Amino acid sequence: MSDHGKTFRHESIQDAKALADHLDEIAEALRAGTLHLRDEGGELALQPQGLVRFALSGQQQPDQASLTLTLAWRPEQELSASSLTISRSSDDGTPGS
Repeated sequence: MSDHGKTFRHESIQDAKALADHLDEIAEALRAGTLHLRDEGGELALQPQGLVRFALSGQQQPDQASLTLTLAWRPEQELSASSLTISRSSDDGTPGS
């Protein structure tokens, strides 16, 4: 690994259950303290330290939707906590539109 760091990137098309399984694996790895990422193109181990910046954005268009999740950290960085709710339905109990 160079002094400039290492990058891991994976892109694939999967069904919602497989993606949920990956999110569960990410959550468990965060709890354990180390995320090991690996595919046929390479591997990377990440160890979140200190507070983790959490960014979540979603977009709905007539022909496409997207969800972007970003986690970033610096061991010495001070961040303030905030509140976020993620659910399977909208606030009124009906599926999101």
